[in-house]
Amino acid sequence: PLYIDKDHPQTWAVAPFPWWQNNKKGRQIERIIRTLEIAKQGDHGCEKTHFTIFPEYSIPGLEGVQKIQEILRSDLWKDGTIVIGGIDGLTKDEYSTLCSRDTTQVHEKNKAGKVRDDQWVNCCIMWAKTNGLLKRWVQPKLSPSWPEKNITDSQMFVGRSVYVFSGKFENQTKYRFLSLICFDWIGPIGTSYGIWAVFSEIDNYWRSTNTRKEMNLVFILQFNPEPNHRNFLENARDYFEIRDRCPFINRNEGIILFANTAG
Repeated sequence: PLYIDKDHPQTWAVAPFPWWQNNKKGRQIERIIRTLEIAKQGDHGCEKTHFTIFPEYSIPGLEGVQKIQEILRSDLWKDGTIVIGGIDGLTKDEYSTLCSRDTTQVHEKNKAGKVRDDQWVNCCIMWAKTNGLLKRWVQPKLSPSWPEKNITDSQMFVGRSVYVFSGKFENQTKYRFLSLICFDWIGPIGTSYGIWAVFSEIDNYWRSTNTRKEMNLVFILQFNPEPNHRNFLENARDYFEIRDRCPFINRNEGIILFANTAG
């Protein structure tokens, strides 16, 4: 769980979470339930757990998604909260089912009809609860990792868009965040790569409105056995140090959170 102090937005804490195994789906769902029970508690010094993050591949398919949905829909789960999680690889039919349930929001370029029959999908899901209403968005991975590229019997569907979320703290301070899945942070995306491919699009849009805005939180959901890989760390350094790159995105006081299951 990630706790954000409404008066000190950079105050946070993270709890680790193990990745699931195919023959231990029931055990993993138990861990998901336990994680959400911890997140629901208020003994961490903040009013609520604002963000709860499950890493890449850590939600066991549609069954895991449905269990989280049930918990978040309950009256016991507080408003003004975000849950983000990486779902284990889905077939086209499973992805279609996911996208058709519970008024799920999916960008036009990422809809199930764009997925070929021989493709599978690595995606994350983002829930937001406000005023008693639970909404959710699905975002496929943009750049397959080296192991994912080596799967020859089928190919991973490549996502084409990223959601940027905006909200307000109770003191009315605005904040923005987005989520990426592991190799999206450094991998090839179109003619560019990683976070810079994503930021280039955002920067161009904000530049067109002549509005410089903050990006407060970037979540990278990982299943990465090399969390200290040079490329990941160097991109994190450049994110803060190269100020003239994507200048309309202010990240001076931002946070990068790598939520990993391995390493």
